[in-house]
Amino acid sequence: MAWNKVTLTSTQIEEQHQLQDLEKQFEKLYISAGGPEDMALLSDNDYSNGSIGIYFSPGCNPHCAGLIARFDGKECDPPPLSGVFVLDGNDEALDLLKPG
Repeated sequence: MAWNKVTLTSTQIEEQHQLQDLEKQFEKLYISAGGPEDMALLSDNDYSNGSIGIYFSPGCNPHCAGLIARFDGKECDPPPLSGVFVLDGNDEALDLLKPG
């Protein structure tokens, strides 16, 4: 199953409040999906280039397909475990990033 990534700029986060909107929408989808263990929204919180990466774990599919598309998300490689934290969803989704 695929990981997806949405990139939000500091302007989108601070002025347009898109991160808050994304989190609210995700929370609704997470609850309606019954809180799967492999469903989480992660952030790399790395503003070094003026943006952050928001990752949708594989369990977000297909529940979050519309949300990912709305925020122009793209399929991506899994993020490094040491570089992300759970914004919302199930903390157990981090287990998907542990080696084998």
